[in-house]
Amino acid sequence: MIKRKKHPQSRGQALVEFAIIAAGFLMLVFLIVESARILWAWGTVQAAARAGARYAVTGNFDPLCATTDIPKYNGLCPNVELRRPSSVIAETHKNLSGLPLNEDPAAQFEDMEYYNIEVFGVDRVGQIRGTNLPAPVGPEPYAGAPNQPVIVRVTYRVPIITPFFSPILPSIPVFGQTVLYNEPFGQLGGTGQSAGAPPPIPALPTPGVTPSNTPTPTPGATSTSTQTLTPTPTSTIPACPIRYVTNLVATDRVVNVTGLYANNGVPYVVTFYNLSVNGNVAIGQATMVPDTGNVHACDGFGSTTLPIGSISGGDVVEVRHPDGSSATIIVQAIPNTPTPTSTNTATPTIGPTPSGTPTVTATPTGPFIQVIPNNCAVVPASGTIPVQVFGYNWGAGASVSVFINGQLVQQVIADVEGSFTVPWTQAIANGTTYTILAQKVGASSTRSFFVPCLNVTPTPVIIPPTNTPIPADLIIGRPVIISTPPIVEYLPVDFQVAITNTGQVDVNNQFFVDVFIDPAVVYPEFIPIGSNPAYIAVDALPGGGTVVLNITSYSGFTGGAVSRQVYGMVDSLRAIGEANEINNISGPVNATVIPSTRQPTPTPNGNQVISGIVRSFVGQDYVPQNRAVVWLKNDTTGQLIASTSTDGLGYYQFINVPLGSVYTVISCLPRTPTQDHPQLYYAGERPGVTPPYLFARVNMDLSFICTANN
Repeated sequence: MIKRKKHPQSRGQALVEFAIIAAGFLMLVFLIVESARILWAWGTVQAAARAGARYAVTGNFDPLCATTDIPKYNGLCPNVELRRPSSVIAETHKNLSGLPLNEDPAAQFEDMEYYNIEVFGVDRVGQIRGTNLPAPVGPEPYAGAPNQPVIVRVTYRVPIITPFFSPILPSIPVFGQTVLYNEPFGQLGGTGQSAGAPPPIPALPTPGVTPSNTPTPTPGATSTSTQTLTPTPTSTIPACPIRYVTNLVATDRVVNVTGLYANNGVPYVVTFYNLSVNGNVAIGQATMVPDTGNVHACDGFGSTTLPIGSISGGDVVEVRHPDGSSATIIVQAIPNTPTPTSTNTATPTIGPTPSGTPTVTATPTGPFIQVIPNNCAVVPASGTIPVQVFGYNWGAGASVSVFINGQLVQQVIADVEGSFTVPWTQAIANGTTYTILAQKVGASSTRSFFVPCLNVTPTPVIIPPTNTPIPADLIIGRPVIISTPPIVEYLPVDFQVAITNTGQVDVNNQFFVDVFIDPAVVYPEFIPIGSNPAYIAVDALPGGGTVVLNITSYSGFTGGAVSRQVYGMVDSLRAIGEANEINNISGPVNATVIPSTRQPTPTPNGNQVISGIVRSFVGQDYVPQNRAVVWLKNDTTGQLIASTSTDGLGYYQFINVPLGSVYTVISCLPRTPTQDHPQLYYAGERPGVTPPYLFARVNMDLSFICTANN
């Protein structure tokens, strides 16, 4: 037998082999650990972005500061307009709680555990805000307007903790992004069809380089975009949407609104914007106060005086409430009530002169006024007398409206002692009692004087008779269904309604008359515009004039109920200053409807945008037209593939338009025919439009037909 000699060096060889295998094995283990951590972080930021976007679309927000305890974002709190996006950021941040976060506000993109939450969206005029794209203005971030996209993006830097890989790559960035469409929270009009498509989203940051302010036109490769065109309904419509309660006159700039007062005891602050100048720059704010008199059906009342030069006659001023609701009003160049002019005659002979300062005895504890003349006046030759109103105990900074015989004279702000003085010159007539009323929310005071004084014989004078015209006052009769029975659900229905201008002042500005089917809420002087209203434009109505209108609801009755209610409203956008706004509503009128089934409407499946401005020829020029119906027709198939309506600036927008076809944009607005202009519509079209096309302007002229309806 041959004996083999053992080699002692074999033990060293085994150690070397084990070291090589162990290094490879440990590297694989470390790679698995780091990959798992990166995937976990990526999944977390994706879920956080999705949670933030789902919260944003509801329109909810914390009326206090939701980011107080987040050092990186507590600077958002002082700005009231950032309460909603700060709430979105807080909801997103809550879903990042599993990750170690670098909360240093000065942290850079390259730092370990760096994170950033971006909230940006599209506003009412189609601009994307909250990013570094060109043209955004106003406070940042921005959570998107109702029916418009909102984008939530989360960036996080995952630190590499294993010693094998950390010297090579200290950290890796991960991104999460979600795009959703806001629900129509607080909207007084519009549907999801008019929602804007997401504009180009800023590029994701490049690893290793601090993000610059120059974005690229397309999103990064790791972004995810989920477009939900049918938002999940939630009960987010405010119980009492913000609205104007008085006219806005350019000469005095005083604006009064009513809406929700507070949330958890914290008063809301509403903001005003001049859409005709820049819809993203605020021109004023008003803090809501309790409407103790409850005269406006809402629990809050706001009043402010806008800055000099901020508005002009004809401008559209929008008020936005933190609850998501908004309202617009057209600025009057001068007060609606004509100002009497003095007649230059000889020096009048004036009777007894009242004392210059009223002597107040037995001073009331509540708000009250004193008037000079106190209780009588003598008619001078000029036919005018100076009148002064002195107010006391109205409260520091109170907004007080002063009326004479029901006509607004002036709105004044009381001083720190609750006092005010209103002087003006009043045209007077013999044998007339004049009543002065001062009124604020929850309080009022009245004084009267008679002309001439009962105990004074005035000097006879001859005054040419002058008649002060009665201000315009529009009233509406009950709507009548003129379609042939039976009335079937989802089929067009024709209504007829009469309107009258009971005043002597002509109405020469365009206004709308609406028919509402089962409105969700009816206020004493206002019905919110629904998503599918039936209406007609009225260009003018002379004093004392009456016109009978035919209004068609193309979608008819919807909802499945048999018994329905119909209301009518004149001046539904409240563009005309009237002596009385309470008589603008008529109804309800009961209707019996046969239920039916609606055929589904095909939805365009493209990803392009066609938008523009619709204008009507009024007077000597084309002007932006509100509430025009706009259709998009495929020129190849001849089919109408989508419809929408213009906003207060005449803007429209179609999304999801397919490529490869040529389209025609058709616009139409039903109008009231007149003897001089018997046409039934404003109508126009823009042929040969190929998407994407953002400036497809359509000019409408008077017409007897509307192409899309025939």
